[in-house]
Amino acid sequence: MLKGLDVWTTKVLVGSGHPLLNFKAEKTIYALSGQGLRWRRLHTFTFADPFLITDSERLWLFVEQQKHHEHGKIIAYSTQDLQTWKSHGVVLEESSHLSYPQVFEDSGNYWLLPESIESGKVTLYKADALPGPWRRAAELLPSAHADPTIFQHHGVWYLWATDLGNHLRLYWANQLQGPYHEHPRSPLTSDLRYMRCGGRVQRLPDGSVVRLAQDSSEGYGKYLHVMAITQLTPEAYQEELRQPDILSRDEGWNREGGHHLDSIEFKGQVILAVDGRVSESAWNTPARIFWGLFRRLFS
Repeated sequence: MLKGLDVWTTKVLVGSGHPLLNFKAEKTIYALSGQGLRWRRLHTFTFADPFLITDSERLWLFVEQQKHHEHGKIIAYSTQDLQTWKSHGVVLEESSHLSYPQVFEDSGNYWLLPESIESGKVTLYKADALPGPWRRAAELLPSAHADPTIFQHHGVWYLWATDLGNHLRLYWANQLQGPYHEHPRSPLTSDLRYMRCGGRVQRLPDGSVVRLAQDSSEGYGKYLHVMAITQLTPEAYQEELRQPDILSRDEGWNREGGHHLDSIEFKGQVILAVDGRVSESAWNTPARIFWGLFRRLFS
């Protein structure tokens, strides 16, 4: 296969065990893929950064969708029975690129914290019900950051985000909407193996807290590691590698890597959402040449 555009696929799996400890996938229940023969580059080729959430009746999937030479948008899907899925289309679009749609519930409201690095700031959105509409609630950071990841611990809100210099920074606030203060241990790292988040910070069954770190040391988004956070207060922070390279790369859709994971329980089942990368098919280049010639000859 010739190296071409990166094609990102998102898959939702059902299985057993803990998603970060001993997950055993049983089957794929939904997939969003840009793979296949595409006559034009305008066709969708990216579905990445999946996040899951539930309400009283549905499992929701929020994911980045991007087309070639267009900025990313946030789209949503939902299911009541893990079999039939409903598309809700684009639920959040701005004039600049959006990705990494971390969605969560707090105090009876739904919140969405996407990456909006091209806007030059980190913005929190709010909705009364899923899948939206979403309205701007607060500007959490006045500068550009990638993959902002928020987590509440012992009544304090913490925000991990990567600045334009590839430094992982940490901020904290007493209220969800801020104001946020930079942590005294920030920046935490500039190591390409650990300096970007790859999903929400999670609390394990034993009460320990872990951060997912996407590894870009051998190319963008190739591996995903689990980092154990051993200290987390407004004054102290410490983390260490707990489990490296947790995503498999044994299928066509993810053989060149993966950089994101999210999980949730729904109707007694463990649900996992992951993304994976592969270069697009080499057949697409001659297909586009043929399509261009065809249009010139017969238009």
